[in-house]
Amino acid sequence: MGLNIKGFLDYRDHHFYTRKDVMHLEKLAQESGAQGLITTEKDMVKIKSLFGLGLPLWTLMMKVVLPEDFYRFILNRLQGLMQK
Repeated sequence: MGLNIKGFLDYRDHHFYTRKDVMHLEKLAQESGAQGLITTEKDMVKIKSLFGLGLPLWTLMMKVVLPEDFYRFILNRLQGLMQK
């Protein structure tokens, strides 16, 4: 099963969503024939109470996986700071 992306709209980080924003998203979704909307976990918290359309609102869960070298670098830097 694949996704057929109908559109994409982004907002600045820390955007304060209004009911007008959500109504605009709902209108665009309806016009495009979308079967639902996808948002990040962070934005889901901000918009779920404003969302009123019958379309599902799905959450895109993300996980950042950093290479082991990154953790070693951070630990070495912290140890260096603690020795000062």
